[in-house]
Amino acid sequence: MQTDYIIVGCGLAGLSFAQILKQKQKSFVVIDNNQNKASLVAGGLYNPVMLKRFTLAWLADKQIPLAEQFYAEIEKELQISFDEKKPVRRLIHSAEEQNNWFQALDKPKVGQFLSDELIEFNHDQITCEYGLGEVHNSGRLKTQTLISGFIKNLEAHDRYLDQSFDHDQMIIEQDVIRYKNITAKNIVFCEGFGMLKNPFFNYLPLAGNKGELLLIETSVLNIDFILKSNMFFIPLGGQHYLVGATYNREDLSPKPSEKGKSEIEKFLKRMLGDDYKVIEQRAGIRPTVKDRRPLVGTHPKHPKLALLNGMGSRGVLIAPYTAQILFDHLEFGKVIPEEMNLKRFN
Repeated sequence: MQTDYIIVGCGLAGLSFAQILKQKQKSFVVIDNNQNKASLVAGGLYNPVMLKRFTLAWLADKQIPLAEQFYAEIEKELQISFDEKKPVRRLIHSAEEQNNWFQALDKPKVGQFLSDELIEFNHDQITCEYGLGEVHNSGRLKTQTLISGFIKNLEAHDRYLDQSFDHDQMIIEQDVIRYKNITAKNIVFCEGFGMLKNPFFNYLPLAGNKGELLLIETSVLNIDFILKSNMFFIPLGGQHYLVGATYNREDLSPKPSEKGKSEIEKFLKRMLGDDYKVIEQRAGIRPTVKDRRPLVGTHPKHPKLALLNGMGSRGVLIAPYTAQILFDHLEFGKVIPEEMNLKRFN
């Protein structure tokens, strides 16, 4: 089998690169065993603002319009719905935070995404003396719906191999990559935290950050927006909400932990008392980098080997943006910006 690209991994990064190849009518095959995917357990949240200090997330003004169009095209193509556009409303905790919100409004780049006025929120359990600040262009991707629908479409076109990738079976020649019975011009690794098992790229400083969520049922919240305090409440419909997420750099096992559960429950009890029931606990390892920028580019000695990784907790927005940059680099030789180029660690 001859193809333009092999893509290893089908989380948000691999999926984004595959979608661009589809759009550009390049041939490809995705190899993926559908396991330990941070994308599958993620809340799928996206918003352009860092809600701790009300600053613009990295390049979010560029990423938001691209991502909105990108996911709309996939929804149309696959005839599925997975992009739930919902405002994020941040619980304002003090007069100082109120001032910070209004100061941020005056900064054009971030201010365009913030509500001019704070919203009253009256709730029996949740104290909201200072109001809610609304962030526009926010929402949640139903990542399981997206990824499973995308894989189903790949399978229908013989573009998906459900198997683990064996790095030892890859042969690098001057003009092509050979893997088992496949010959490709390039190979793109989108393995998330699994990159640490990749002998060609595991020299890079990828760190894991475990995130855990609880799926709860509660009759006392009744909101149709995403509520952010110290953690998020993400409404799923009915009386079900995803709550989280935690951040843990020490425990990097993919399984849910008691520590993660108790951390979220501590938050829940403060917000809702005992008026909730835990349905399910989820965990995944976010692929993060020490400088909080993704890893994009090619191997220093083998230019046919490329990497798309290090999306952290903002993969919904970063993946389509960086996938396009990597494609333009591989096809047209366009320079990858230094701040995301993996060569910064060579």
